[in-house]
Amino acid sequence: NMDVISWLGAYFVKNEIYDKAIQFFERASQIQPLEVKWQLMVASCHRRRGDYIQAKRLYEAVYRKYPENMECLRYLVHLCKDAGLIEEANEWFKKIKKLEQRQQEETDEGGCRDEDEEAKGGTHAAAGRRAVSALTNRVGDMTREDELDEPRISLSEEKPTHEDDDEIDLPGI
Repeated sequence: NMDVISWLGAYFVKNEIYDKAIQFFERASQIQPLEVKWQLMVASCHRRRGDYIQAKRLYEAVYRKYPENMECLRYLVHLCKDAGLIEEANEWFKKIKKLEQRQQEETDEGGCRDEDEEAKGGTHAAAGRRAVSALTNRVGDMTREDELDEPRISLSEEKPTHEDDDEIDLPGI
């Protein structure tokens, strides 16, 4: 039962038992492979337990499958920024801006693609854009990456070459 799996995953996250939560979210992902929220939850658990490299890999894999998933792009910006990978964070941020612009253009054209896609049975892109909301309500705001004051993390051995790089401001973050 997906409700039980979801509840148990959320319970273990709330109690900071991320390895157990990962097991439940991975199982949910196997049962509902087109629901991006489960993949995002697995990545979020890796991030929360301090495995930033694996979290980044998982977010990148989600991005490759769902390039229009705004949540995933935001997670990648924050992970890279927190790790001092400013250039990479800026690249992900540019993708967010392009996606926002494309979505605005679709809205301006009067197209409501998500509703059209849902009427046809849905598509991967539509699923990727709307997938996080149901679980977010159950778990609280655990999939959000709004904690900008977290300590700097390391995803690689490389450090920024210019100290000025730390002062780059990413608008909207």
